[in-house]
Amino acid sequence: MSAWVALVVILLGLPLLAWWVSRRRMWSRLRPSPAPDTSEWRVRRDIARRHELSPRETGEMESAVDAGRAVDDPRLRAATVEWARYRLDARATQPRWIEGRWLPVLLIAWGAGVVAHVVFAVAEGRWGDVNWLTAAAWVGWAVFGWRSRSGPQRALERNSGPPSTGQRE
Repeated sequence: MSAWVALVVILLGLPLLAWWVSRRRMWSRLRPSPAPDTSEWRVRRDIARRHELSPRETGEMESAVDAGRAVDDPRLRAATVEWARYRLDARATQPRWIEGRWLPVLLIAWGAGVVAHVVFAVAEGRWGDVNWLTAAAWVGWAVFGWRSRSGPQRALERNSGPPSTGQRE
């Protein structure tokens, strides 16, 4: 019987003791204050509130920044500029381990090797040696990566000035 009482005291008492100790003022002084929340969803929500955007307009703003295109609505233009600036600033402060000095060099060398293989295989009439589906997929991913990487900068440039009239000069 005493074993059961000890088990109940431990199972109920330890969590209550832990809760009580965590609520003490001395522990709150030892904990560091939380960092301000600058997560992407919160910034996006604040921009949408500040410019009074609906959920559909918020999605349109995001897609305009990702695609780097101009929008016509003045509220949407201002929000797009603000979101593009945030994305560019966030990219500038991210650790750049993936975009170091050697990775682009290695990717360019690898791409040159693949292109040379394709050119020589086609020149020698060995069309079957080239995996055309993989080559097309890699070209597509490269174009997509470049476009998505340059999208915020293009959106910032296209939405910062006055809206275009749609006519070419």
